[in-house]
Amino acid sequence: MSTAMVALVGEQPMPVLLPVKLYTRKYDLKSVVLVFTARTKRVSRNLRKLLQEAGLSVLEKEVDAYGNIAPLSSQLVELYSELSGSHAVEYNPTGATKLMAIAAYDAALRTGGDFIYLQTEGPEDVIHRYSMESGQPRLLRKENLPRDLINIHEYLAAYTDEYSSSKPQGNEKGRAFEEAIRSALEEEVDEIMFRKSLKVKRSSFEVDVIVRIGNRIGAIEAKFKDRGKAKGMKEAIGQIMTATAREVLGIYTSRMLVTNVWDPNIEKLAYDFRITFVALTDFDPDQKTLSPESKTLLVSQTRKAMGYGNDNY
Repeated sequence: MSTAMVALVGEQPMPVLLPVKLYTRKYDLKSVVLVFTARTKRVSRNLRKLLQEAGLSVLEKEVDAYGNIAPLSSQLVELYSELSGSHAVEYNPTGATKLMAIAAYDAALRTGGDFIYLQTEGPEDVIHRYSMESGQPRLLRKENLPRDLINIHEYLAAYTDEYSSSKPQGNEKGRAFEEAIRSALEEEVDEIMFRKSLKVKRSSFEVDVIVRIGNRIGAIEAKFKDRGKAKGMKEAIGQIMTATAREVLGIYTSRMLVTNVWDPNIEKLAYDFRITFVALTDFDPDQKTLSPESKTLLVSQTRKAMGYGNDNY
């Protein structure tokens, strides 16, 4: 029997997308119901389009996430009843509000349906699957997610309204610095995109470099400064913070500021905002490549920023 998933949609699409990709690959997932609220309608819309492009049957159902739990639970029970005749049904409340998660737990209790939870802390993403037995949840399995479930396109399509390539900006030295970063990373990461313009809610955001290692995504702001001057670095921090905000690239995106100038105040400011700061101070714009030492530093800091040390991938 094929599988159907009732996925509760929160502000972040990854708790829905990653389990759906896993179940499509391994557990014959054919149908997905996206249960969303007025606040998460845009997220649900992006997911629906993306999953339909992958060949899945997708339905959407809007609910009140802040009303009484009992009516919401009953709606989830009804969805189970509609799907269970031809599918094995599983609930996924991972990214939802607490009230929605409680309603999903109650629905699983009433129907005997299984439910899953996605754990994203640490270097491994883990799916926990539970069944209800005698009114109590029992852990059926814990499964590490394969590290090739998503690509950068799927990630951007889930988070943005649209994205496109952007024109090179800045002076020739700055463009050379960006190219050197891309060249150093492209053989060391699973996937890389360069100079992308993101559109979210009628606003546009620029990202110099986007990388993927496993199922993790990192956004890099590259900032070259002449003659060792650190002026403009605060603006660069603002740019990467804006592009990786909750409502843009979301909480699962790692942030990096890569520059040719070291400044302790900027490094501390980046640290305070949970941005990985990398200073490649020996970069020569005339050479247009990074030195072996700078490449090693950039690669190691990128892996560390995205949760992968040398022993983790």
